[in-house]
Amino acid sequence: MVFERIAPLGNYLAGRFVLPSYFDDEIISYNPGDLQDIIGRFPVSLSQVDEVVHGAREAFTRWSRMPLAVRKRHILRFKKGLEEGADRLAELIAREVGKPLWEAQNEVSLMINKIDITIQEGLKRVKPFRVPEINGHCYYHPRGVLAVIGPFNFPGHLPNGHFVPALLTGNTVIFKPSEYTPATGQFITSLIDNAGFPPGVFNLVQGGKGVGAQLCSHSGVDGILFTGSYETGLAIKKATIEDYWKIIVLEMGGKNAVIVAEDANLERALYETLVGAFLTTGQRCTSTSRVILLKGIAEPFIEKFVTLTQQLRIGFAFDKGVFMGPLISETAQERFWHYQGLATSEGCETILEGHALARERAGYYVSPSIHLVKAPDPGSKYQQEEIFAPDIDLYIVSDPMEAIDITNQSPYGLVVSIFSRDRGYYNELLQSCKAGIINWNRATTGASSRLPFGGIGKSGNHFPTALFAPYYCTYPVASLEEEGDFVPDKTLPGINWPAK
Repeated sequence: MVFERIAPLGNYLAGRFVLPSYFDDEIISYNPGDLQDIIGRFPVSLSQVDEVVHGAREAFTRWSRMPLAVRKRHILRFKKGLEEGADRLAELIAREVGKPLWEAQNEVSLMINKIDITIQEGLKRVKPFRVPEINGHCYYHPRGVLAVIGPFNFPGHLPNGHFVPALLTGNTVIFKPSEYTPATGQFITSLIDNAGFPPGVFNLVQGGKGVGAQLCSHSGVDGILFTGSYETGLAIKKATIEDYWKIIVLEMGGKNAVIVAEDANLERALYETLVGAFLTTGQRCTSTSRVILLKGIAEPFIEKFVTLTQQLRIGFAFDKGVFMGPLISETAQERFWHYQGLATSEGCETILEGHALARERAGYYVSPSIHLVKAPDPGSKYQQEEIFAPDIDLYIVSDPMEAIDITNQSPYGLVVSIFSRDRGYYNELLQSCKAGIINWNRATTGASSRLPFGGIGKSGNHFPTALFAPYYCTYPVASLEEEGDFVPDKTLPGINWPAK
């Protein structure tokens, strides 16, 4: 299978792609599942960032004052472009991320559905309302220029989840894709261009940490909408500590736990945990990292889970029947080896060791790893830090409440899943677990754009996205209103009224 090389179009500003006459760096996009497939070379220009921000600010006033119906028409033209370009976009995502083609196709479907959900349900969250008893009103105003900094694992769906509600509510957008997925970002922007948005409303800047840092610290940017690691999110927070006027939305990682009770449906628990752990090669913020087993179900669960894990089909994104692709990079692969070594040095038992896998096409393929934790330790780096790879640590406990305690030892707080037939135990988890998403008999990767999505602790900073995204794209304006003649029924003490 031979793919075409993607020609760079440059950054997108003032309604057109512009190749810089001088560039500071170059991103080389490789297929992590076929290192011979160089997808394209994309120039990086720090000097164009100022121009992009200036253009976005100039476009804001006109765009924000356009009727919502007009903004919807532009977004719906973008949706049509997504539908028509779905195969092409899915192919690019599969090439740049390495995820199986079927999974990339699902991602594009999520992008399309997100538009409908935002228009039909999300915008209701910021609909103006009136309090008739006081003739009071609440309006929602757009914030201004919002920078969307995208991740590699969902290079279409997750940025789309920020910029669709941002545009609909009247903001202008500057999109910086992950440096691993520049071709995907460029193609999405070409669909925006075809949809005929006014110049400056949507902008694209390619680059890595340098461009991201410049965007975050720029005085002309009113907000940062970020999805990625805790470490990068913390760096953004520090870089903007004096920019108190900016909205900083951080959707970060997780060390997500599954609890399997003794009364659980074993087959369901096995399937959902397998999918939650190894879908997207464990490179989801919602991926399952920890499995806490009640003693009575531990032995049959572990035996079958190891067998199922060993039978997973791992390979090239475009081969049929593949469940799991490669890791995104050599750095990710080395991180995976590092944490396996940590697991051993910190006293965990290796049940299944992860290995590099040789395939017909050279890539960053690995097999999953599974470790049994002998003693829960809040000070353990292996037990507490996000690995972002196909790795599972198992715990065996005798007390259902102990399972909750172990779950809450994590500094992250994104997803917890409980497998049990007992709604009472699930309700106890709902009250006791520190997480933004708590699922019952569903994988940790189960989420919906029709619900809020976000975590606490190191997973986020209390600005959930998905259905709630329009909230952080706007700010409320309260207004007490009066019209007609002034006829006071009483005046305050000390005022001689009317004037004589």
